[in-house]
Amino acid sequence: MSEANPFFQNHFLWYDIFRIWKQTIIKFLVLLRSLFYYTDTEFESFYCKIKLHTCPHCNLIGCLILHGFLYGYDQSGDSIKRGRRIFCSNRKKRTGCGKTFSILKPDFIKNHMICASDLWAFLKRTTTGSPIIQAFKNSVSHMNISSGYRLFKKFRFCQSHIRTRLNTIKDPPIVSINNPVFQTIMHLEEVFPISPISAFQHHFQISFV
Repeated sequence: MSEANPFFQNHFLWYDIFRIWKQTIIKFLVLLRSLFYYTDTEFESFYCKIKLHTCPHCNLIGCLILHGFLYGYDQSGDSIKRGRRIFCSNRKKRTGCGKTFSILKPDFIKNHMICASDLWAFLKRTTTGSPIIQAFKNSVSHMNISSGYRLFKKFRFCQSHIRTRLNTIKDPPIVSINNPVFQTIMHLEEVFPISPISAFQHHFQISFV
């Protein structure tokens, strides 16, 4: 019996690698995808067309319904409304996937307790030469120091999607420091000088990190 052709073996290997890579990218984009609204009028505009929106998990149209408020905690530990929850209904013969996603106010960071203004203050302090631990303590006193390292690492990981979108509005500013993190922060401030992270999330309708 003749041996298998190595061309076809490599072909199937690369096909499996591409399939796994594609699934990973899709999962990452689903995690990033979200909707943000500043005012109740903006939310009403979304709600009026809710049946025309696709579910970010299964991409079906016509199965989304409201599912209550999304609650979280502020710096003092009090419960606050962070936004709304949307349910892809799989009840009463609906064909949805049964998963939920959130519509947030842009002052909040998806899946994080830290607010957008505190995260920006932390990132901005890192550009002054302050160590990460000191910059985080001066900006976010109510959270554990280890959270600062995790947030900064996640920000570095998300730089590509942040800078890609910023480039669609304005070219990056010329800076003398050859540091990608510093350049991303300066570019963000150049494009959105007021509440940069909140403005980024609201403009692009995507989570910052």
